[in-house]
Amino acid sequence: MVKAIIFDMDDTLYPEMAFVESGFKAVSAYIAKKTGIFADRILDALWQEFNLNKRGVFDRLLNCYDGFSVEELVEVYRTHTPKIKLSSDAIEILIRMRKACKCRIGVLTDGPAKTQINKFSALGLEEYVDAVLFTDILGQQYWKPSTKGFLCILEILRVLPQDTVYVGDNPTKDFVAPNILGMISVFVKRKEGLYVKNPAPLSGKPHYTISSLMELMELFPEAF
Repeated sequence: MVKAIIFDMDDTLYPEMAFVESGFKAVSAYIAKKTGIFADRILDALWQEFNLNKRGVFDRLLNCYDGFSVEELVEVYRTHTPKIKLSSDAIEILIRMRKACKCRIGVLTDGPAKTQINKFSALGLEEYVDAVLFTDILGQQYWKPSTKGFLCILEILRVLPQDTVYVGDNPTKDFVAPNILGMISVFVKRKEGLYVKNPAPLSGKPHYTISSLMELMELFPEAF
């Protein structure tokens, strides 16, 4: 009997590329304000670098726009108020779960705490969930695939691992801990997902793979 469903946040409940876009716009506006250069020109340069290589974008950008540090731009990116919204299937499934009141709802997410808290707030998730755990608050060493964050949110929700589903998007790290603990793991495989092609370790293969969160209703009808 499923008594709780815990969701990852990035690329599970909303498209992470939307946060990248929002962050790039914030960085572009920041540089533009200090230099007088048009923000759109800076934004175009950011996307060009991102499409070449997703890593080191700000380092390479500073070859064209000096007077800033990488750390400064990363701080702007991570701490800005994001303009993001829940995916349509996420809104629908959360509303159905909340109305049914048959199953507790949680969110467990990695990433810098301030960034993830801002995302959680921007998405309005406090309206839907019973508990949220930002693993960075425990310490970066407890990001997934560590079991610690999962054990903590299970305790907060007062549910057993075998009665709990975890839904995530990154095969490399999302399902290792749930599988170890005896939870049910579900991979939401979105076409636009940043990590959809990441390989899963042997210990981290999900029990189920879906393309939409609405498929959870078929897998676990008792939760709805």
